[in-house]
Amino acid sequence: MLTTTGTLGVNAAFLQEIKADGRELRQLFVRADVAMGDQRPPAHHSRQIVEILHCLCDQLALPFALEEAYGYFD
Repeated sequence: MLTTTGTLGVNAAFLQEIKADGRELRQLFVRADVAMGDQRPPAHHSRQIVEILHCLCDQLALPFALEEAYGYFD
């Protein structure tokens, strides 16, 4: 008979990587805030804003993927 304990063993290096990704995500939010801080950013900022938003999308995908796969954020 199998018993579920609700614990999960996680590699310490993997947790460090997740923490680093969290720091990068916070930095991306700061960059996005600065880039879009003006009411109407200059046209030449459009490419920068798009790049930041793409990076944010990629960074936000990780926590959701971890939740789907492992239930890390119960």
